[in-house]
Amino acid sequence: MLKSISKQAYRLRRPEQAPAAFRRAILEAMSPPAGPVSVEVPIDFQASLIAVPALISSPRDSRLPSDTDLAPAVERMLLARRPVIWAGSGSMFSNSSNEVIQLMELLDAAVITTQSARGIVPETDSRCIGHFATFPAVKEFVGKADLLISAGVRFRGNETSNWSLKTPAEHIGIDVDPEAINRNFSHSIGIVGDAKTTLAAIVRLLCVQNPRPKLDYREEVAELQRVLRKEVHETLGPYQDILDAIQKFIPEDAILVRDVTVPATTWGSRLIVRRYPRTTLHASAGGIGQGLPMAIGAQIAAPTKTVVLLAGDGGLLVNIGELAAARQENAPIVVILFDDQGYGVLRNIQNAHFDGKTFAVDLQSPDYVALARAFGFNSERVRSADEFRSAFSQAVKSREPWMVVVDSTAIGPMKKIFAGPEGGAQLYKPH
Repeated sequence: MLKSISKQAYRLRRPEQAPAAFRRAILEAMSPPAGPVSVEVPIDFQASLIAVPALISSPRDSRLPSDTDLAPAVERMLLARRPVIWAGSGSMFSNSSNEVIQLMELLDAAVITTQSARGIVPETDSRCIGHFATFPAVKEFVGKADLLISAGVRFRGNETSNWSLKTPAEHIGIDVDPEAINRNFSHSIGIVGDAKTTLAAIVRLLCVQNPRPKLDYREEVAELQRVLRKEVHETLGPYQDILDAIQKFIPEDAILVRDVTVPATTWGSRLIVRRYPRTTLHASAGGIGQGLPMAIGAQIAAPTKTVVLLAGDGGLLVNIGELAAARQENAPIVVILFDDQGYGVLRNIQNAHFDGKTFAVDLQSPDYVALARAFGFNSERVRSADEFRSAFSQAVKSREPWMVVVDSTAIGPMKKIFAGPEGGAQLYKPH
């Protein structure tokens, strides 16, 4: 069972296997493509006293394709007039932000990012389209590209409109996992290797050729960026002021964590600007409730940074006991809790499809402010953008655990109701 849901799973057959098994599991988990690994230790082994041998591990094969091997890819990049870079989690995990930025600048390429890779290119750069791949304008734009360069991208269904995206015939894919080549979309050139070292080699070869700037294309990409952001802004209604307050007071290098909730899905994952890599976390599998544990983990891993979590009341209730862990570990996370007293997306879907009839989507909400304070958090309930601005700014400055409870009923609905992601039982219905 564990093998079916993780990268690998091991079971000890003798207690003495533990040191080598743990070493192997750690190396396996951290080596690209990274993923969870489990080691099963039978109960009757757990109290055993064993001798720990000196372990010597051979390094992983990190050979880089030669300049000759990379030459066809470089040639296609030089010929491209409408190049698009698609950066995914693999490029983030390999710390290749500088290399992606350099490639973008050399080619004047547009950059699309997955949720995981937000911030690998500053979203303030006019060439960064960002996390908008499912939007019709972006799908059309990618279809007109003459070259797609993907680096460490899984091409998940919910980021490609269930794999209906049309990619150009020239597609250079870079991935450390050989199985990623041609997995979901065809590649004309597949490069198996670490994103950082591969991109660095490509950048070095391109610099020798000194590619020509593409000023008209650069302006086209900038206009697309403006249009996409405006499109989402126009759906916000009263939440525009909430977004503005978050943008004003959240530090540029803060870690933004999103649970699955309507505000996070619709605008939090797109419009709260990310300027740096490794400043964004989200529930990639779409399950509610993991936002709070992720935020606590991020704060412990980066104790000097501000960690802000966007969560809904339904998701928070799944793991609300973790508030105690945050307080116990002195993790000064800031939770923005959007309280609509229910499972908002499911409620919207049912309202849209069943003429306003809903079932099993309304929640008996506790007094979240009292609950948060009982766990040792500071907390306030806000019913307007002005109240939110005051509470959130105080929370960020305090460096203490905080929960700002946004009364979604008092604030009012978004201008455009969100009823599920594309590809599911979605229906966008104006309010």
